[in-house]
Amino acid sequence: ITGLPLISVELEYTRASDSETLPTLSMTTKDTEDKARLGLRSSLRLFSIVSFVLRAGAQASRNTNELTSGGVTTTTVEPIRYRPYGGAGLRARLGRNLSFTADLTTVFNNFPNMN
Repeated sequence: ITGLPLISVELEYTRASDSETLPTLSMTTKDTEDKARLGLRSSLRLFSIVSFVLRAGAQASRNTNELTSGGVTTTTVEPIRYRPYGGAGLRARLGRNLSFTADLTTVFNNFPNMN
């Protein structure tokens, strides 16, 4: 995160992996998903110890699947998907080294349909 509390730029990257082995079928599958987010965040102080946070931006994600069966590995790379995200949060500073944070961030998978 860089910028001022009123408006900041945020960047996040995550990688998740999941694998499953099916010994009766001599098959192994592995999924890897990479996600990158770039957006803006604004923090507004409500009281001296409480602030409200709003965020919005775009997320890019790509899934890679590796299927190994009979010693042969097949790799499928899905195209990169771009989706908007938005969120809000509340932060309370409870002491010099202690704070409470509650955030909710949603990725809109079927934008502009919000169902």
